[in-house]
Amino acid sequence: GGGSSPQSLSLIAELRGHTRTPWTLTFLSSKNPNMLASGCLSGEVKLWSVEGRRCLRTSILGHDRVTSVSAHPLRPLIAAACGKDLFFWDVTGPG
Repeated sequence: GGGSSPQSLSLIAELRGHTRTPWTLTFLSSKNPNMLASGCLSGEVKLWSVEGRRCLRTSILGHDRVTSVSAHPLRPLIAAACGKDLFFWDVTGPG
């Protein structure tokens, strides 16, 4: 206890669109805190605009769950782990 209840927080966005439970997420960088990457239990990775409240891109990696999504600290790159494989994207390039 001792913390604030969820009701006392100020909601700035609600993002919907994964086919199963989102399992992992990361903001791309402090340079662009509006961009969020998320991975879910159905093998999808999504890139979101938090400010725009919409999904910008979706990649379907397979049937395994996405267990980790991470952003490079300096470059516009994200990585995801799905099953036994690792995937990498340059988020400035075409989807």
